[in-house]
Amino acid sequence: MKQFILQLSAILGLSLAVGLTYNYFSKTPLPLFKQYDPHMVDLVIGNQTGKNTLPGEFKIPTFQEIDADTLQGLVEAKKAMLLDARTPESFKQCHIPGAVSLPISRFNETYDGVSPQLAQYKTIICYCEGHDCTDSTLLALELFKKGHTDIFVYKGGMAEWEQLAYPVETPQENERREN
Repeated sequence: MKQFILQLSAILGLSLAVGLTYNYFSKTPLPLFKQYDPHMVDLVIGNQTGKNTLPGEFKIPTFQEIDADTLQGLVEAKKAMLLDARTPESFKQCHIPGAVSLPISRFNETYDGVSPQLAQYKTIICYCEGHDCTDSTLLALELFKKGHTDIFVYKGGMAEWEQLAYPVETPQENERREN
């Protein structure tokens, strides 16, 4: 029995060594030894033959999430640009202090107006209504397409911000500041 276990171990070890060597020198290796950029996910959707697949490959960025405490610290220190992806109406009702409205539904029409402000900041933080809202991630994706790379998403959004009793700007506060 002991000899059988030794032989089995030797066969498994040799098989593993051969398999890993083959994988290492293969044109399309399994990602065992490859280091991936944590901000990018490679998606291959087809090959160049066109047989029942879509040609080419593309990269989809993933955005790091930020919590409310970190968000407040960055905005207070003026080290980040805060963008509200919600509708203009929702933004007018209340928003996180210092935020600029850049609704995803009107991105193409409003980006050029916000672009000069974005150029002043290295870091951008996007938010929307809350955890179930995807507008902040969609806004981050559009900004990434425009060349911005240091983008964070505050998934908690307005719902969490208000639940944690952080300050908000309302129309009355905006009017007081303008007068």
